[in-house]
Amino acid sequence: MIRDSAGEMAPVDGLRSIFGHTATLGTKDLALAIQMGEELNCEVPFAELGLESLRSALGLEAPHSSSQSPDQSKSQS
Repeated sequence: MIRDSAGEMAPVDGLRSIFGHTATLGTKDLALAIQMGEELNCEVPFAELGLESLRSALGLEAPHSSSQSPDQSKSQS
């Protein structure tokens, strides 16, 4: 395990640049997967979820305030 926590990294954390590079490559790949899904008229919900949460999962930004998608929130109303 590289980090003791999955929380947001401090701006001066030495791993920030490494994880930032990982996020850049991951974002590119996930965006391409989503684009391919659109071209093939195929839903890619896990690619969309990954794109939405990758930076916070890597600790580069604060986690999103809600872990539920809008569709889940509607079904529980």
